[in-house]
Amino acid sequence: EWLQNYNVPGENELEGEIRSLEQKIEEEKREVEQKTKQLKDLTKFKKLLTEKGEVLEEIVWETLEELGATVKRPDEPGKSDGKFTDYKGRKAVLEIKGKGGRKSIATEDVRELEDWVSDGLAKGEEYKGILFGNPFREPPPEKRGEPFPPDVRRFAEKRDQCLVTTIQLFEAFTRVKAGKMKHKEIFDELMETNGVCELITD
Repeated sequence: EWLQNYNVPGENELEGEIRSLEQKIEEEKREVEQKTKQLKDLTKFKKLLTEKGEVLEEIVWETLEELGATVKRPDEPGKSDGKFTDYKGRKAVLEIKGKGGRKSIATEDVRELEDWVSDGLAKGEEYKGILFGNPFREPPPEKRGEPFPPDVRRFAEKRDQCLVTTIQLFEAFTRVKAGKMKHKEIFDELMETNGVCELITD
């Protein structure tokens, strides 16, 4: 300890510089952690392109919330995949499906959606039925098959349902983020389309 009473010229200055550098390193580490979290929060929306099940459901809900909708997650399993209210107060009930292999959206999926709409009517609540689908989810989007076969399209059109892929939702979301599209346009298309909804046509 007595050595602390002896200094070599320049020692104190170097110690001060080291402390200053250490402080900068800590600040930069915190900034890296913050930026990493921001990046994770941003890139999670890519799950719209690849996921199924509960993971897909959650990212669809988060995307709709990010676009300004009020989302109500399901109260119990085995029912609809949630509901949302848009900027005009219009209400929708959801079916969210991700499928692997060579599976497209099937008639049973849109029939299920019709059940959720009927459940609402039985309670005096009117909902637009919207199906968000991610079929053929493993390959890149451009190599995937037809998501909605003719029988599914016909069923949806007759029952005023909207069918949209989560690929389209992702592309529309990124355009809103880039300032190239307004969130209101997305909800207008979803709520006013009967059959297949093309959020992005170019």
